[in-house]
Amino acid sequence: MRTEEKKSCDIPGTEFLMPVDLVIPAVSQYSDLPFVRKEEVEATPMGTFIVDADTQMTSMPGVFSGGDVVRGSDVVITAIADGKKAASAMDKYLGGSGILNKGEPIEIPEAIDDEEVLEHNRFEMKYLKPEERRDNFDEVCLGFHRLNAIAESMRCLRCDRRL
Repeated sequence: MRTEEKKSCDIPGTEFLMPVDLVIPAVSQYSDLPFVRKEEVEATPMGTFIVDADTQMTSMPGVFSGGDVVRGSDVVITAIADGKKAASAMDKYLGGSGILNKGEPIEIPEAIDDEEVLEHNRFEMKYLKPEERRDNFDEVCLGFHRLNAIAESMRCLRCDRRL
């Protein structure tokens, strides 16, 4: 049996350690918070934390929260936004300016207005016929043919360029 060397996706020199008191993993399931007593933090009847909309601070001073434990199951982008808002508020709470280090600015090239850019309509999605899906749990949306999927991925996404 031949074994291959494990290839790593790590970029040398990019690792860092961050001192923390507690890490709470969030994987959009349910909030398991045995270290918080119900009387310590105000919660909704669904069990989600009530927070200040501007700071993400809970009813317990110095405790901030966001994402699923505040909103219930939601999309990751809102959890990220909650985290950024909470990080800024935490910095202010600890005496800082609230301005986050967002890293080096990146240059985003201007869009090129090329009259030769052709747009095409979406390809029609294929669906399982109702009589074929009536008595089963098979996938209803059948997706695209490989070539149509490639063409679909190349469609113009310039919303400012309406015809």
